Amino acid sequence: ALTAMIKKFWDTQDDEESTVTTEENSKSEALLDIPMLEQYLELVGPKLITDGLAVFEKMMPGYVSVLESNLTAQDKKGIVEEGHKIKGAAGSVGLRHLQQLGQQIQSPDLPAWEDN
Repeated sequence: ALTAMIKKFWDTQDDEESTVTTEENSKSEALLDIPMLEQYLELVGPKLITDGLAVFEKMMPGYVSVLESNLTAQDKKGIVEEGHKIKGAAGSVGLRHLQQLGQQIQSPDLPAWEDN
């Protein structure tokens, strides 16, 4: 999904960029850290971003699996650790919404944390 978004926003001709509506942009910015991705793309190029996405796709299922196990076992420390990993991994590829969820998972002092 992120690869498709990158292609949609950054792998287009200049005249095609006007086809992205303001509403689509707002929705995308809620999910993606577009300014960070633009800076990252400018600094390192698309190859490194694509490589990072591949690592993210490889690692995330394991993080989620361990998180689920920790939730079942009610292992608060383990939950926090996996939340931290998820937050970092999501942030490294510009997934703003998932990064925010990871932040919530790793913050046991938040109200109703254990209920969520």
